[in-house]
Amino acid sequence: MVVSERGHSVDSVSRGGRAVLLDFGGVLVRFRGLEELRRLLPDRPDLDAATRRWLGCEAVRAFERGEHRDAGLFAAQAVVQLGLPIAADEFLRRFVGWVSEPLPGAAELLARLRRELPAGTRIGCLSNTNALHEERILGWLGEDAFDVRFLSHRTGQVKPDRDAYTHACETLGLEPPQVWFADDAAVNVEAALAVGLRAFRARGPGDVARRLEQDGLLPTGSLTSRPRERVRARYARRAGSPGRPPSSRR
Repeated sequence: MVVSERGHSVDSVSRGGRAVLLDFGGVLVRFRGLEELRRLLPDRPDLDAATRRWLGCEAVRAFERGEHRDAGLFAAQAVVQLGLPIAADEFLRRFVGWVSEPLPGAAELLARLRRELPAGTRIGCLSNTNALHEERILGWLGEDAFDVRFLSHRTGQVKPDRDAYTHACETLGLEPPQVWFADDAAVNVEAALAVGLRAFRARGPGDVARRLEQDGLLPTGSLTSRPRERVRARYARRAGSPGRPPSSRR
């Protein structure tokens, strides 16, 4: 029996349904924005502090809630509110490129979830995003990768607000302990745990797979779950060693 961080046993959850919700940036796609923001901020805070400042900025919240679609206005307000030492048009140019590419293993993880999660488990995304980034991200990952999408600029709900999580659960028709949620930001994970979701911090597809294996939602030992072990085993068979790559020296 596996026990989650909230103390709810997997076996105690209704078998009527589950969902796995994934953040985009830092979990499925490379998001370099917060590291760049940290370097731009005059006091150079650590990454968690920069993340909290970004999520608390009213210009960011309004833009990612979809309250307005004027990217230029968003950039002008964000530069002032965050105290950034660059012009608004330069900030906007950089902001568009903050989402750069899918993380290695993202497509494989999504395919594995579709193939190996228990029947009736829905796959979704729960992400703070905007119209500038949405098209790029879904173009990379595929719109059909998700059964349901909770994107902040469409729902009007942003993390780490409590409503972002309760809205997702209510829409899914599930109780919070029936929903697994992966995010790379500690503040978002903390807020989701407070609501009762089985939230955990993930910094890439591998972290997601390991946690879902630990909680019994994915089988362990899958061909897609342990690439390092497969490489070691292959080297061991070739070299007759206990799993280390053969020496390159002749």
